[in-house]
Order: sequence, then structure tokens, then C-alpha cells
Amino acid sequence: MFLDASGKKVGKPSNRSIEGFRGTLSDIAALDELRARIAKGEKGLKASLLLREMNMDAISFEDAAKCRKGLKKPSKMKSAAWKELLADIDGRMVNLEVGDLIKNAGRDKAKIESLGKTFYAMAKDGKSVSGRIILTFWRGAMEVARDKKDATVFEAGLNALEAEFGSNPRARADLDKWKSELEEMTKTSPVETTGPQKVVLAVSGMT
Repeated sequence: MFLDASGKKVGKPSNRSIEGFRGTLSDIAALDELRARIAKGEKGLKASLLLREMNMDAISFEDAAKCRKGLKKPSKMKSAAWKELLADIDGRMVNLEVGDLIKNAGRDKAKIESLGKTFYAMAKDGKSVSGRIILTFWRGAMEVARDKKDATVFEAGLNALEAEFGSNPRARADLDKWKSELEEMTKTSPVETTGPQKVVLAVSGMT
């Protein structure tokens, strides 16, 4: 983790390799440049700054949400490009929110169990995450979906986890178990499953 002179977090390496640290240093330099340009009065950069801060884990969900509300389309930016940029920001916002929820829950079992209900509601609304928190998010959502016999959300989670971990032999046993559970659910579930649920995938610098 990189901190400024006052101890405030300014960035988090994508991994622990030398290349990861060097890459983050370059990102911090680019971030400082953006902030300097905005400080000098240059317009139309706030959305790009927010997305870069989110990708670097250099802003909290609360602060990011406040910035998101105040964003306005730059006059010189095309509508299609603006919508794409906002989609990137909104996707990453989900990651930040879920990350904060997991961090705040700590090791409190009651809080962790309640997160499953929150993640299920988010998944039901078509949301998802990416990166290191994807397993925690979908495992919690799928546990609630199993209890509710909601095959649609359970299948969405299985598809997301299969895409993320399907090539990992160590994950095969869990993935196959969940696949069997889904097959049992679809025999009794009142919810029709016509294919993978459409989800909003969060943008993340980690792939």
C-alpha cells in the first residue's frame, strides 16, 4: 500500500511483484497529473479522475458515491463515450461497496451471515463484482439463493465463479458440487431458468 506524507492511502499495488509496485508508482504519477490539471482549472476530467482513483483503491465507497452524484458530461465528450465511462464507474462502484461491507464485517459471524442477504439482494438486482472479492460475494448470495430455492440467482453465481475459477483444478470440486445443487434446484424451483442471469460486471484492474 502506498501512503502520502500525511498517511493517507494513495494507491494499492495490484500484486506483490516488483512489476506490480512499479506499475502502481506510474499510476500514482498519472493520478497526480490529473489532479494537478483539475486544480489548474481544466474541465471535463473529474469522471476520469474518479475512475482512476477507484481502480487504484485510492478512494472510499462513501467518497466515490458523493463524487458520482456530482458528475456532469463534458461538453466536448460524445454521449456514447460518456455512457460508457459512467458504466465503468458504476460497475467499479459495486466493487467498492461490497469491499467496504466485507471489511466492516471483519470476523463477526453475525455480520458475515447478514452480508449474504445483502449480496443476494444485490445479485437479484443484476449486480456482480470482479477481482478478489468475487468468491465472497457470490458464495454469500448463493447460500441465500439456495435457501430460497432461487435457481436464477444461484445459476448467475455459478456462471460467474465458473468463468473466474473454472480453469483452477482446486476449485473443480466446489464448482461441481454447486452444479449438482443447481440441477436439484431446477427440478423443484418455481423460478424458470432460461440461461445465465444478466449481471452488471464491475470494472477492476485485477484480471
